[in-house]
Amino acid sequence: MLSIGKYLSNIIKYGSFSMITSQIIGDLILLAPLGFYAPLIWTKFKNIKTILLLGLISSAVVESTKLIISTIIGYTYRSFITDDIILYTIGVLMGFLTLKITSPLLRVIANQNDIKNDHANWLLSLRRL
Repeated sequence: MLSIGKYLSNIIKYGSFSMITSQIIGDLILLAPLGFYAPLIWTKFKNIKTILLLGLISSAVVESTKLIISTIIGYTYRSFITDDIILYTIGVLMGFLTLKITSPLLRVIANQNDIKNDHANWLLSLRRL
């Protein structure tokens, strides 16, 4: 598999921008929801260190699962790529930063509206941030 540098050089060399871009963007957004929701669900994920550790461990689990499945079925349909671990971890960090940036706005929305339905009660947990 190609490294991030080879991806970028292939964009310049072969012009396959859409495929490579979709691969990188897909890797970035795969675990972004984890970075957004983990601090809302578990109180220990409130700082960047713990979020990065969560992202690194989750990324390693995803890549290891691909390797294990390939071993079990006897066919390498996906390979273990360390660049994906980096991109997944950055995605978790992006989700966390999105939460930190939007939490004041979400907090205002939660305080302005008298939230009575269970569907939106997760907004109330933003008061803890």
